[in-house]
Formats: sequence, structure tokens, C-alpha cells
Amino acid sequence: MSILAFSGGARAVRIPEHTCHKLVNLTKCDLQSCTQECSKEAHGNGVCKDTTLCICTYYCKDPPV
Repeated sequence: MSILAFSGGARAVRIPEHTCHKLVNLTKCDLQSCTQECSKEAHGNGVCKDTTLCICTYYCKDPPV
């Protein structure tokens, strides 16, 4: 695991093998609703792909197979 040091402490870099993705259909995808939906997962964040599709990226404990 790589560690980046900052003056305020240290941060771990996300391990690519432990990055999962999921698609979420929303009535209307905007940054706030997409981020809120994706934040239900560990270290989750999201982006809108179109007007109704949110793509979440998050940390998954076990790598996907």
C-alpha cells in the first residue's frame, strides 16, 4: 500500500483492486442526489452519466471477481 504524507497527517491511496462500481437509476440525476446515494457505501462518490443514471465508485472490502 502506498502512503502519501501531508503536513496534517497521512492519507492512504485507494487500492485499485478494491474499487467497486455500481449503477444507480434516479428519477433525476444531479450531483447532490448522486453523491448522497453513493455515500451509503464506504468511501463512495458518484457522477451523473446522463439525466437518470448515477455511477458510484466505492471501496469494497473483497475485490470483485
